[in-house]
Amino acid sequence: MYIRVREGLGDAPSSKFKRVTERLLPKPPYLPYLILDGFMTDKWSLTDGSPEAIRLSGMVSAFTNKVILSSKTTHPIAGIRLIGHTDNTGREQYNKGLGDRRALAVKFALQDKLKGLLGLVPDIVVEPGPGYSKPRADNDTPEGRAANRRVEVFITTRDVTPPPLPPPFPPTVTKEPAPPVIRTTPGPYPWGKLPTLPPRKSLENWLDEQLKRLPQGRRIRDAVLKGSCFLLEDLFRRKGGTLSEKQKEDFRKQCRERAKRPI
Repeated sequence: MYIRVREGLGDAPSSKFKRVTERLLPKPPYLPYLILDGFMTDKWSLTDGSPEAIRLSGMVSAFTNKVILSSKTTHPIAGIRLIGHTDNTGREQYNKGLGDRRALAVKFALQDKLKGLLGLVPDIVVEPGPGYSKPRADNDTPEGRAANRRVEVFITTRDVTPPPLPPPFPPTVTKEPAPPVIRTTPGPYPWGKLPTLPPRKSLENWLDEQLKRLPQGRRIRDAVLKGSCFLLEDLFRRKGGTLSEKQKEDFRKQCRERAKRPI
């Protein structure tokens, strides 16, 4: 900041300037994402048709489009915090309520424009406003007072980055099978007698073994076989086939006989 220095009382302004070092203030922990300023004095509506309300409503619409676009990214806007401010015109307690009403008007406008958003809908919170105690411009000028009649918009985002893909499996190395050994001379085989496979069981026998510990195992077995045959018949019917009553009886008989054959 520069200060113009006069060299004497009643003299014309000097062309010399003096450098003043300002005390560095600590930076705030966060800055508003958007400032909706220019509210009319003692007004908060965004729908009254005034030029100021139309301009502010357009800014809210542009911000809504950014929220919708962010919902399709890996860092969508998940939270919106609104704080209303005023200029120094009027009483302190009244100005605090006035700032809150401005923030609520912005909240209702955002909710109305985001009600059709599919997917992540951000939470919108209105915090109690400080009234005129935190101006961002000089309240001694009309422009500065208009800049102080504002709603500050803060946002928080959410990380929805998908987890990284696992590393690919190493290629499987397959060994070629060894060539078969062909005997050229007759005689007994070195491994002796060939092993015999156990006799195959029918579906009915297998069910008997599985259900033999139950007191009504046979009845359960018959119900399972009957239901299986019914499912095959129903599947045939769904595929467009038709059966007469005699064909249905033959089909059920063959189904029960098949259950007694080894599988």
